[in-house]
Amino acid sequence: MSDFSMSNNKMLLYAAKKIYEHKLEKIYGFKILADKVDDEIIKNLLVQVYSEEETIADMWANRIIELGGQKDPQKRGDLKPNILFRILGPKEFFKWVLQEEEAGIKELAFQAELIQENIQSETWIRYA
Repeated sequence: MSDFSMSNNKMLLYAAKKIYEHKLEKIYGFKILADKVDDEIIKNLLVQVYSEEETIADMWANRIIELGGQKDPQKRGDLKPNILFRILGPKEFFKWVLQEEEAGIKELAFQAELIQENIQSETWIRYA
């Protein structure tokens, strides 16, 4: 493997880990909200959202492994959401989760643009 492709692989691995960690935070954020909500319809919607996010997180975990990395078992993603929920309260916390979703999409698109391989870049743009 050339230095260029090794560097590109490291960049992809870094980006995949960053996105995976972001997904874990969102999953825990939506779980916290689902646990606190009384309305069953809203609770079910939140469960559906974090279930879909878990599927996406699994895809990123697999991508990390494909790139030669390992999932960090210490990174659970629940510390930051728990602290923010206590500080912000439910309404502001929900706004934070939505802002994080938007930030995650922008980050993924940004990382995709940095990838030097056209096919790989297009694939990551589609993920975003």
